[in-house]
Amino acid sequence: MRPPRTIDGTPLIMRGLNPEQDLPAICQLFSDVFSQPMPLQHWRWKYMQAPGSQHYHALAAHATTGQLLGHMGVIIQPGVFRGQAIRMAHATDLMVSPLARSGLGPDSVYRHIMQSVREGAMDAG
Repeated sequence: MRPPRTIDGTPLIMRGLNPEQDLPAICQLFSDVFSQPMPLQHWRWKYMQAPGSQHYHALAAHATTGQLLGHMGVIIQPGVFRGQAIRMAHATDLMVSPLARSGLGPDSVYRHIMQSVREGAMDAG
């Protein structure tokens, strides 16, 4: 897979979350993509305060400016399936900035985010 690119051809870097640095930018991306605010306290509640849960994120950042242009979060929670304790993953907040939407092809931001989430799931066990 080649690195994803913005609409104008600028490369994007796939990376994980740096909470101290990225939260305001994720909330801004949410607002840009969904035309609704995502207050920091709501994001923290959703991902960081769910009892017994963990979370990980796939981010796409502009290679030159560092601007976040894509995100998907995954919340891992305890669950039960057929009487067995399991870990369940809930993928949420998939968003790609209009500046990085290049379709669903093999080099698209969407495909790279999904690949990063799959790799994160394997690492999370």
